[in-house]
Amino acid sequence: MNSDKAIELAKGLCLKLDLFPVGVGGQPSGDANLIAETITAACADEQLRTTIELFGEAALGQAMSFAVGDLVEKHTGDYRAKGEVRGIFAMTNGAIRYVVEHRAEGGGSFCHIYSEKNLRKVEP
Repeated sequence: MNSDKAIELAKGLCLKLDLFPVGVGGQPSGDANLIAETITAACADEQLRTTIELFGEAALGQAMSFAVGDLVEKHTGDYRAKGEVRGIFAMTNGAIRYVVEHRAEGGGSFCHIYSEKNLRKVEP
């Protein structure tokens, strides 16, 4: 990737995060060093860095209803099942999905992937 392309990608990320660096006269700056400093400062925020690393750019700006380790119940459709959120990811269209591990009768476990609307938190 050439440096011009990298700068354009960095500018796009700053805009999505509402972190676009301000230059002279309060106008958005295209200065590569200032953009890099802005992204570095933003990534000091652990939650933001985790969002970018784990969920990808498509998930930025979206609130997560559940966290890894939350106990949830699949409450829609033909069956109910309690389990624990074991993973979260964003699809390429930005939709958030939750991986839930369910304990199987007789031992073992299995995982299913759900959207937020299929789940609700439960008490331990």
